Amino acid sequence: MGHYLTCRFYGINATLPFFIPAPTLIGTLGAFIKIKSPITRRKQLFDIGVAGPLTGFLLSLPALIYGLSLSKVVPAVPREDVIVFGEPLLLKLIAGLMFRDASSQSDLFLHPVAFAGWVGILVTAFNLFPVGQLDGGHVSFSLLGEKSKGLARLLLVVFVIMGVFFWIGWIVWTLVIVLLGLKHPRVIDDPEGLSPSRRIIGAVMILIFVLSFIPAPIKGYSLLELVRQLLRQWGL
Repeated sequence: MGHYLTCRFYGINATLPFFIPAPTLIGTLGAFIKIKSPITRRKQLFDIGVAGPLTGFLLSLPALIYGLSLSKVVPAVPREDVIVFGEPLLLKLIAGLMFRDASSQSDLFLHPVAFAGWVGILVTAFNLFPVGQLDGGHVSFSLLGEKSKGLARLLLVVFVIMGVFFWIGWIVWTLVIVLLGLKHPRVIDDPEGLSPSRRIIGAVMILIFVLSFIPAPIKGYSLLELVRQLLRQWGL
């Protein structure tokens, strides 16, 4: 919706968001809008790119804080009996303040509202990767131009490495990005470039990404760990 409203502000023809159903943990791959008229200026591309993740983050943050206030600290549960979610730095900071007296031998049982905030934070991080048609791809292209392509290729290699050691979903995410394509439509460059205020917003988006990023959104599901489990089942 942030993308759509920004398009409306600039008079760019775009559809309302479409949600993509999928057999994931949350039942969807997220949402997209279809932009039907060209984006001709870098500042428009930048503003449309940051509007989505910035809106998502600003809505997810209060949900996360309120949900954590309703969450409970429980005795540590055996890891094989539950799904263990990764924690973004933001969640660790807020939970550390709210549950500073919690024992190290305990777990945090998230309230559903906190889980909704966690999902919003995770999706924000996903969309901020500077690749192709992702929101971060729009932002990096508007900031770096053609140089952003090299950054995107490097990031795909990082995705594969993270899939091996942290979470196999990164490999799936790599395939999705490759199918969508790494190319970014060209825009008519603004001779003055991006304003200092937009560059500051770009730095803020990097900070939001650092606070939101989760190397292993679901722990214990790296490619390496799954191969180990298969080998154990086969007695090898």
